[in-house]
Amino acid sequence: QNNIINYTYPSTLKTSQFKAISPKAIVKYNIGESNTIYVSYTRGFRAGGINLYTKKSDYNIFEPEYSDNYEIGHKIQSRNKKIILTSSLFALYWQQLQLDLQPEPGIWITSNIGNVRAIGGEIELTAAPFLGFQLDAALGVNDAKYLGFYYLETNIKNNQTIFAPKSTLFISAQQYLPLSKKLMASI
Repeated sequence: QNNIINYTYPSTLKTSQFKAISPKAIVKYNIGESNTIYVSYTRGFRAGGINLYTKKSDYNIFEPEYSDNYEIGHKIQSRNKKIILTSSLFALYWQQLQLDLQPEPGIWITSNIGNVRAIGGEIELTAAPFLGFQLDAALGVNDAKYLGFYYLETNIKNNQTIFAPKSTLFISAQQYLPLSKKLMASI
């Protein structure tokens, strides 16, 4: 037998307002024609909001989420631009991370559950050794941890974050085939 839970909510008016400035700064320096280094900073923002379908006052309103994102990188390419190598290091800091969770059966809400720190790096290679062929490869490492973090009132500080693998690998090969002067296919 199925257990069906019915919830009745009276007409309610809830309001909230959030504002933010999201600055972005990039400093790039070209070392000759084939060498570039850069440093960047961006501030991310996700608005807060209202959870309509919960009677728990702790979960009525969730606050905005912010992120501070730092990156330093280097790009070098061969003179004929057939080989491009890019490397970068990054550090990301989220404050008031928002997560969807289920505090009671049948009720899903968004809640601010804590802060996250992620540091890592990536190296990418693009090579076009002959006409119409392109090879891409990328390797990334990521150490993302919860800081002062409570999930459904359980402290999960220093645990690896969800949806953030410790490493990633991507390899792709494409061959472009001309079908006409204006049309190409790739395999």
